[in-house]
Amino acid sequence: MDITQRTDSAEPVPTGFPAGRPLRVVGMLSGTSCDAVDAAVADLAFADDATVSLHPLGMHSEPYPAPLRAALAACLPPAAADAAAL
Repeated sequence: MDITQRTDSAEPVPTGFPAGRPLRVVGMLSGTSCDAVDAAVADLAFADDATVSLHPLGMHSEPYPAPLRAALAACLPPAAADAAAL
């Protein structure tokens, strides 16, 4: 599934990439449940000065080992945690 988004800006948005040339991006996050780290990969293509197309390529979720999950949970409020614990 590709997603295309046009901007409402009257001015071109400088991208630094030629129109039509895809840019592969990776996004990573760990949600508030502290159960895993998730990664997603997609190609972005700037079709013109006002259109960005997104082509999702895949995603992966890697569960945290139980001891790491417990250590992360121990740092969450209301517990006190210092920089060394984090």
